[in-house]
Amino acid sequence: MNTSHNQRDDGQEELPTVSQVIRASVDAAQAARPQKPEKNDDERISLFWRVFGGTILSISALVVVTLYNNITNTLADLRSEVNKINEARADLIRKDEFNSRMSSNWERMQALQKDANAQSTTLTGLKTEYDGLKERVTHQGVETEVAKKEATTALDALKKEQVTVSDAVKKTDAAIDALKERLATLGTDLRIARDDVQRVRSDLDRDVAMDVGNRDRQAAQLKQYEEAMKELQHGLQDCREKLARLEGLYGPPAQGTPMPKRVGPPQPAPPAGNGKPAPNKATGGKVETEPDDEM
Repeated sequence: MNTSHNQRDDGQEELPTVSQVIRASVDAAQAARPQKPEKNDDERISLFWRVFGGTILSISALVVVTLYNNITNTLADLRSEVNKINEARADLIRKDEFNSRMSSNWERMQALQKDANAQSTTLTGLKTEYDGLKERVTHQGVETEVAKKEATTALDALKKEQVTVSDAVKKTDAAIDALKERLATLGTDLRIARDDVQRVRSDLDRDVAMDVGNRDRQAAQLKQYEEAMKELQHGLQDCREKLARLEGLYGPPAQGTPMPKRVGPPQPAPPAGNGKPAPNKATGGKVETEPDDEM
C-alpha cells in the first residue's frame, strides 16, 4: 500500500511534464505544416478552432491525464499484488519436502488404519463377550428371582414355625412358673416341717427325760417319721429332676428369678401343755420324731 501511494505521488508530479509534451507535440505539428502566406492571426485559425479549440484541448488533456492516472493506479495495484504473491510464495515448501511429508503422513495413516482394524476386531470380540455376559446376567437374574421367592416362602414358613415355637415356649414357661410356685410351696412346707421337727425334738428330749418308758413308742413314731421324710425327700428329688430336664430343654431361668430354698418337712404343733408332742395328721395321729443326724 505504501508503494502505491508513492507511485501516485510520482504520477501527480509528472502531470506538468505530460502537458508540456502535449504542447510541444502540437507546436511540432504546426511547424510541420506548409507555411502559407502570412495572414492575420484571426485568418490563420478557423472559426471552429477559435471557438472550440481551447475546450477540446482541455478535454483531451483531462482525458489523457485521467487515463494516465488510471494506468498508474492499476500498475501500483499490480505491483502490490505481485509483492503479496511473492510474500505468500516465501511461505511455500519444496516439492521434495512436501513429498516426504506426505509419504510419512501416508505411512501414519496406514498404521492408524491397521490399528483401527485391530481395534475393530477387538471390539467385535468384546461385543461377543458382552452379549454372553448379558445372557448370563439375565439368567442369573431369573435364578435370583426364583431364589428370592423360595427364600420368601421359607421365611414365611419359619415365621409361622417361630410363632408356633413361641406359643409352645410360652406354655412351657407357664408350666415352669407353676412348677416353681409348687416348689416354693413345697419349700415352705418343708421349712415349716423342719421347724416342727425341731420343736418335736425338743419336746421329745424333754419327754425322754421325763418318761423313759415311752422309748419304744417313740422309736416306732421315729421310724414312721423317717419314712415320711424319705417320701418327702423322694418327691422333692423328683421335682428337682423334672425342673432340671425342663431347664435343659428350654434353657436356664432368667436372672432375678427366685429359687426355692431347701427346707425340711413340716413339723407338728407343740404339745398343749402335758409335755407330749401333738399328733401329726400325716402319720395318722401318731407322734413323729426327728431322725438322727445320720439322716
